[in-house]
Amino acid sequence: MNLMNKLKESAGQAGDLAGSAVELAGSAVAKVNDLLDDYKKALDVLGKFGFTVDSFEATMGVPPQVKTSIAGSVASIREAELKTIADEHKDNKLVSAILNAVVTAKGFYDRVQLKSPSVRVEVALGLLPSISVRFV
Repeated sequence: MNLMNKLKESAGQAGDLAGSAVELAGSAVAKVNDLLDDYKKALDVLGKFGFTVDSFEATMGVPPQVKTSIAGSVASIREAELKTIADEHKDNKLVSAILNAVVTAKGFYDRVQLKSPSVRVEVALGLLPSISVRFV
């Protein structure tokens, strides 16, 4: 195979790779959009407990990701109520996971007798969503 044919073949492979990346990015954006719909439902629930959006960041890459945090008062976490609502939303994995993360973290907070007045729920929405709870 001569050099020109190799270059043409390499260019074709690069084009295929670029097409695959665009396809993957499109699928990832659709997944993030679905997760954002679920996130809004969790916000509606946590809003009833005085939580508000503290930050919101969108990263446009492959894959795309949204990082956001929801802040509230530790005193506003009514564990039994949140657990009941999480159980009512068990068909929505993200809503249930966020609410259960708050309940679980509050249990840890009580166990080690922390004194922090505020709580921040940090959520990353992407191909592999994640949730962390920070007491500040």
